[in-house]
Amino acid sequence: MTFRTKLIKILQQPKSLLGGKKANDFHEFLSCSKYLNNIKTFIDIGAHEGSFIDACLKFYPNAIVYAFEPTPNNAEKISKEFPKINVFNFGLWNENANKRFYLNQVSSRNSFKSKTDEFIEADLKRFESLDVKITPPCFVKIDAEECEVEVLEGFGERLKEVDVLLIEVTKTTDLTKLFQLTKDFHFFSQIGLREDYPKCDLIFWRK
Repeated sequence: MTFRTKLIKILQQPKSLLGGKKANDFHEFLSCSKYLNNIKTFIDIGAHEGSFIDACLKFYPNAIVYAFEPTPNNAEKISKEFPKINVFNFGLWNENANKRFYLNQVSSRNSFKSKTDEFIEADLKRFESLDVKITPPCFVKIDAEECEVEVLEGFGERLKEVDVLLIEVTKTTDLTKLFQLTKDFHFFSQIGLREDYPKCDLIFWRK
């Protein structure tokens, strides 16, 4: 089945199957995929309930997927829904550590930085310290609730193995440091895949 045929088939699904966040994630995935001829490795950092993984596997069912999700219930849900992918129930950071992970009424807003009254202790690891094989082309999505820069710093030299980055940023993101990090690894950037103040998605790619 060609990419175009898959796209038509997905778009013909009832709206109820592609509502809300799932529809947004499909749109964003398609916007990013034009920068790649193929996706062999997909790394989802802040995978939440797996809707972006679903989008990826609809088009690239043979892709190797690594999902990082520190919320235990969400990680368990992803593991059950996508039993063939690699799910890690911890967060990514610029060092190996253990920190408070603050829980929000909306689980997609759980964060290591935005404090709430409820929290759990969660492990954090540098991506560079993990035994994760990347087969190019590689697409990385980062939705880390204000921890985008720390996640990127944790990639270290392995950022050279990434072809496309999709990063959700907020008004608290250190954009100067973010753009410098991506520039150091020869990424080009584009703004505005999704603008939902105070959040926005940035895409970075290599030519």
